[in-house]
Amino acid sequence: MSTQRDLTARRAAIRVRKWPDGSRPVHHSRAMTLPPKDVCLRALRTRDPALDGRIFVAVTSTGIYCRPICPARTPKPENIRFFPSAAAAQEAGFRPCLRCRPEISPDAAAWRGTSNTVSRALALIGEGLLDGESGVEALADRLGVGERQLRRLFDQHLGAPPIAVAQTRRILFAKQLIQDTQLSMTDVAAASGFGSVRRFNETFQQLFGRPPGELRRSRAAEAKSGIEIGYTIPKEGAQMFFDNLAIPADAQHVAEAYELINYLYRPEVAAKNSDFLSYANGNLASQKLVDPKILDDKNIYPDAATLSKLFVITARDPATQRVINRLWTKVKTGR
Repeated sequence: MSTQRDLTARRAAIRVRKWPDGSRPVHHSRAMTLPPKDVCLRALRTRDPALDGRIFVAVTSTGIYCRPICPARTPKPENIRFFPSAAAAQEAGFRPCLRCRPEISPDAAAWRGTSNTVSRALALIGEGLLDGESGVEALADRLGVGERQLRRLFDQHLGAPPIAVAQTRRILFAKQLIQDTQLSMTDVAAASGFGSVRRFNETFQQLFGRPPGELRRSRAAEAKSGIEIGYTIPKEGAQMFFDNLAIPADAQHVAEAYELINYLYRPEVAAKNSDFLSYANGNLASQKLVDPKILDDKNIYPDAATLSKLFVITARDPATQRVINRLWTKVKTGR
């Protein structure tokens, strides 16, 4: 598990393209209203790409929202709700479709018809202004408007408050990275603006009913190529690495931090984490509680012969590590 500082460092090292920049000049301030319902229904029935990115279709019977071009069977009209943005649909309690992928719809981030203030706000949200401890008040200050006015503009043009828009951006951007890149889940969490891997995992579990890694595995299964790709430790050995829990030197609540660490290393808690993440933990007493499929996987829990071939490397100076991070990110992203 990585610390907050680890995630901040990872985010600085990862260079992936984020959503379209909404800071380009907007020469109109028309509120983002939905087309008439009959037009929306016709677009859904005909899979009309003209409204892709302008409307999002939520299905009350499944709790999922889609793009109008989604290849899934057209739902009954009484089970349909239309929204002007992905954030509005998600704010209403719907989760994104795994087939039509709302995160790659046209203008998914820089929604058309927004005011100049909202466009600038979207650009700042895209840069991660709301990903840390900064709230809507800080965003309003940067824009030179009142917090109440900003919330009103977001509700008028996007149908959702700024925090919901930021959360939707994080989730959909993370989903896009999971399905379109080979970045590790820790790197995806950092690049998409989640404050911690734990929060990242919990958000995906709540929204999709599965851990984020399952989205990547299910996508591979959907390809039906007959090819199964697995990981194995090279017979020559490999580098061994560890994730560590650390307490910052200037931490104000050291006793509580130790309580959290002690809790996470309880055998029953550590075992559940290993089962959920398919990741080994350092508590020997937890192994009798770990799922046998995880414990017997020698790539997760290497046997003694394999362990003897693994090695660790000494710490590098920060400048060297930054170069390595940049090069490795280029390799993983193909950029």
